[in-house]
Amino acid sequence: IVDYIDEQTDEICEMAVKTTPSSIKYIKNQTNDLCMIALNADVKNFKVIRNDNKHDVCCKVICQKGDLIRYVDLLTPELLDYAINDWGEHINLKWYDDKVSLLKYINPSQQTEDVCTKLVKMCPKEIRYACKKTHELCLVAIAKDPYVIKYVEQTYELCIEALTKDASVYKYIKPEKRTEEMDLLAIVGDFYNFEYVKNITPEIRKYMMWGCPDLGIEYIKNPTEQECFTYLIDGQGGHQMGPSLDKIKNP
Repeated sequence: IVDYIDEQTDEICEMAVKTTPSSIKYIKNQTNDLCMIALNADVKNFKVIRNDNKHDVCCKVICQKGDLIRYVDLLTPELLDYAINDWGEHINLKWYDDKVSLLKYINPSQQTEDVCTKLVKMCPKEIRYACKKTHELCLVAIAKDPYVIKYVEQTYELCIEALTKDASVYKYIKPEKRTEEMDLLAIVGDFYNFEYVKNITPEIRKYMMWGCPDLGIEYIKNPTEQECFTYLIDGQGGHQMGPSLDKIKNP
């Protein structure tokens, strides 16, 4: 209705924006106070705020609503710091997805090493949206969350670092990137990685039959007589009745 009113008094404008925040786009005199009311209700209203008001309003609102930057092409360093600090205080890592990413909406020209490092330290998965995934930045992310190995270039050093932190990330390492050292590191850290290992070396085979014979015998094809004996003597598999001959492949 306010767009049909010629004489938009302060009282009428305030009532209109409080009742329907999106009506800010029809207000002729968009004061900072009116803009704040509209933005606090829905940051998407930023799109209809006229240029002469945006900077002042940004300074006030970004401190409270860091995700406002998705509607801004370029930010001053000050506003960017405000946005990062606010986002870091409110981000819930448990519910993180690309919809709540901040780095995704930062202009590539403003994705400095410092900005990316800050955000990755706050939420390692932000590495996905870094324009330049440097080795150092990837190490920062993996140190906080080894599972981000699936989002970065899987170099030997980064894969070893991730496996050292948590062996269960092994299944996310591309088969062509895996080495014998990685295979063994994965098995030592988590026996259940055995099902993902393609190259079963004698060392891995021996380690599995020594450390977890019940699981080892399940995945080893054509087990030797000694391996079968080890399983039958030491394997338990969680069964009160003891090991089962059915698990031995081609006995």
